Amino acid sequence: MKTISTSITIDTISYYAANFKNLFTGTRSILEGIPSLRDDAVRNMQGIFSLVEIDFLYHVDQGKKIEPKQLASRRNWEASIADYYDESSGMYKDLSIKNLLTKMRKTHSFDLFIARELLNNMKYTWDELKLIFIQSS
Repeated sequence: MKTISTSITIDTISYYAANFKNLFTGTRSILEGIPSLRDDAVRNMQGIFSLVEIDFLYHVDQGKKIEPKQLASRRNWEASIADYYDESSGMYKDLSIKNLLTKMRKTHSFDLFIARELLNNMKYTWDELKLIFIQSS
């Protein structure tokens, strides 16, 4: 075991206090459980989005600092998508924004959170991201 330290919002502390035995138990439970859930989310998303859609989603938030709570908001992402689509002035002629939003609305919110986190965490190259989203399970 290794000890880590981080800062979280008062709202998050209140959530853990209300839903777990104590803050330590809650944060440890979530931190230890996320790797399996994240791997499942990645598998769930493979093959859902086309390469054009992934490229578009990759560029939606580039250069923006996104808070974790925003990453988890489907409405926030949809608003960013609509704004970027309008700003990109026809760069994505092969993209149906309606089809993309329909796919997103059929995708579990946790899976979308992980997708947005993957697309924004700057750990992966574009080629690695394509493999993550496109490769079959």
